[in-house]
Amino acid sequence: MFRPQLLLLTSDSYRRQREPLGLEDLVAACTVLKSLDGAPQFVIYNGGPTAGASRQHKHLQVLPRPPRLFPDDQNDSKAVPYRYFLRYLHGIDLESAEGRTKLFEIYNGLLAEAKQSLGEDLEDNGYIPHNVALVKEWIVVIPRRNIEVEGVTANTAGMMGSVWLTSEEEMDRWKQVGPKTVLAGLGVPA
Repeated sequence: MFRPQLLLLTSDSYRRQREPLGLEDLVAACTVLKSLDGAPQFVIYNGGPTAGASRQHKHLQVLPRPPRLFPDDQNDSKAVPYRYFLRYLHGIDLESAEGRTKLFEIYNGLLAEAKQSLGEDLEDNGYIPHNVALVKEWIVVIPRRNIEVEGVTANTAGMMGSVWLTSEEEMDRWKQVGPKTVLAGLGVPA
């Protein structure tokens, strides 16, 4: 797993991981991204158990940014096996209140697209299972249909290509089922 790994907790212990991100969550994420400017980071959110959340208390994770994530190259034509909703943040000042409000609006728009893509698979209780990855240049929201496929699971980092495994058996299972099959089954197939 990544080291160091930071956990951003809400100040209200009644907030739950099934809830969408709020403006205050994104403000905290932007603050941390700016404060760690010397070492590139990315922020992830596992929106509920279906999206790979392992804890019920609402939190975000801050991880060292891998050298390349698929949204980094706008001209990359490699197919991602699931639907995702991406916005580049060019021209948005994430250090200003106005920029952070704009990011919150963008997130809500992406979340609405994710909700629509889930269609009838969505429970009628307001919970929208989704993953979020945020860097200073872009934000991506990934709708989630399943917590696991053939015994294999992933959180946001896994959906972005950094799968967290605890054993050789888990690695063998990923290889057996196939990463594209797993990722398409966890999300909404592209």
